[in-house]
This record gives sequence, C-alpha cells and structure tokens, in this order.
Amino acid sequence: MTPYLTFLTLLTLLTTAHAAFNTPIQRGQDWVEQNSAGTWCYYPDALDPKRIDIACVGTKADMATVMQAHFNTTTSINYFSSSFQRYGGPEWPVDNTLGRVYICLTGRGGDGSYLTSCTITRTDNNYGGFTACKVEGQQQVVTDGCYEPNLPKPVNPGPTGRPSGGNRPSVGGGRGNNGNNFGSSPRSKAIHPGAYAAFFVASLAMFAL
Repeated sequence: MTPYLTFLTLLTLLTTAHAAFNTPIQRGQDWVEQNSAGTWCYYPDALDPKRIDIACVGTKADMATVMQAHFNTTTSINYFSSSFQRYGGPEWPVDNTLGRVYICLTGRGGDGSYLTSCTITRTDNNYGGFTACKVEGQQQVVTDGCYEPNLPKPVNPGPTGRPSGGNRPSVGGGRGNNGNNFGSSPRSKAIHPGAYAAFFVASLAMFAL
C-alpha cells in the first residue's frame, strides 16, 4: 500500500469512527452533551407549556408515530428510518442516502419534568427545527443512564430549570449556571474510541511499508 493510499484509509477510518454526536449542542436552553459516564444525553429545560405541543398533529403527525417507536426503546436518544425502524442511538452517524431520518430525544428537565422531542435531521450533531414536536412524556425503561423514569417532581426545583452537576460552561453563547443536581453532564469533546483504533491500524500499515 502506498503512503498516499494509507493516508486516505486513515482519513476514512477516522471519519467513520466519529459518533453522530461528538460535540455538545445547545438549542435554546436544551442541551445534548455527555454525562459523567461519557454517554450522550438530552437535557431539556424546565417545562414551559407555551413551548411544547399537546400532541403531534397536523404537519407534525408523523412525529407521533416515530415518538411511539421511540417510547418503546430503552435508550434516551434514537435515530429512525422513514418507516420508523430504529437505526441506532447517539453513536449512529447520520446517512442522508437512506432518505428521511428522524431523531427522538427524551430527558428530565431541571424542574423534574420529562420531555421528549422528535424531529427530522440531516446531519450529525443536529436536532430541533421547525419540524420538531416536543411533548411531556418519557420512556418506562431506560438503560443508558441518562435519566431515571417515573421520579416525582422535586418540591423545590432549581431557579434556572437546567439540570447540572455544578457550573456548566457555556457553549455557543449559552450561559453556565448552577442548577439542581439531577445528574452531572460535563461538557466534553473527547475523541471517539474508534478514532484511536483507526489511527493505530493506519499506523501499523504505514510501518509495514
């Protein structure tokens, strides 16, 4: 293998090793970022009746179907096909060649409410937009550690409405603040483990030349 081809292989492996989420994302006061275990989780703001949907109807009617499919999973972030079949969790790289791709996210807000948002997505590190349907609702079983279902709301919720394990640094112009400790969610830009493996394989190939 020539050095040039080896270099291209390395670039390809590193690109495909990246997860669909590999950087913290903020939409309004909602966040997707890693928790203390390195899992990508959805941290919505406190419940605001003016900014959620009672139901996914009208132009958002298909979100009701994909949301039901999402509620039947046990991971808090999921990607689905146009036929509402699950592609994968937050590690799945978005593939536009597959047609319409949905993403659904569920998390616990700073006031203890459970919120779910589903929307169409076309790129990694992206959710929300005019197609989004956001409702109050949760999954019954969650295995990724992003939130614990069916907990009662706190008597004295934090003033900020954002879950935090302390002061969360700002990203993209957002403000860090101190909220209730419903779970830590540190900002992180750690390299995906697959990238290290890809680099190691490509290095061996270069050494063999």
